[in-house]
Amino acid sequence: MKILRIDFVETSRWLVVWVPTFFAIGAVIGAVYIKDRSWQTSIDATKSQSVQLRVQERALKDAVTKTATQAMEPRIAQLDGIRQKMRLDWNPAFATIENLQEPGTRLLLLRFDAASQTIGLEYEVQSIRQAIALTTAMNAGYATAPWKLEGATGVELAAPKGSDRMRATWTTRLSDLR
Repeated sequence: MKILRIDFVETSRWLVVWVPTFFAIGAVIGAVYIKDRSWQTSIDATKSQSVQLRVQERALKDAVTKTATQAMEPRIAQLDGIRQKMRLDWNPAFATIENLQEPGTRLLLLRFDAASQTIGLEYEVQSIRQAIALTTAMNAGYATAPWKLEGATGVELAAPKGSDRMRATWTTRLSDLR
C-alpha cells in the first residue's frame, strides 16, 4: 500500500504571507508596549508633581496660618492667660468677701497676682482692733488661718477727728482657701 498525500494548500507560498504577518503583529504589540511604558512613566511623573504641589500647597497654608497666628500671638497669649485664670476656683475668695458682716468696713481693692495665685484684699477700717476682728471673721470656718493681715496704713493728718480711717491689707493664696 502506498501512502497518498494530497496538499490542497501550497505551504511555501502561505509561509511567505504568514511570517511577515506575525512579525507585523509582534511589531504592533511591541510598539503598544513601549508606548504604554512611556505613558505610565508620564503618569507617574504627573502623580509625583501633583504630590509635590500638594506638599507645597500645604506648606504655604501652614506658613500663612503660622504668620497669622504669630501676628495674633500676643492676643492669643493674653486670651489663654484669661482662660487659665477663669478656670481657677474663685468661690471661696468671693464667699469670704460676701460673708463679712463687720460694720464700718469697706472693701477698697481686690487684686490677684497670677504668677503666685495670691489674692490681696484692702479694706478701710476704723481701728486696728477692727482690723483684727475682720481677720478673725475672714478666717472663720478654716482649720488653719489662710488670710494674713499684711499691714495697715495710718490715719491721714488732714482728716477731721471723727473720720479717722485706716487701710488694712490681707493676702492669701487661692489654693489655701480650699
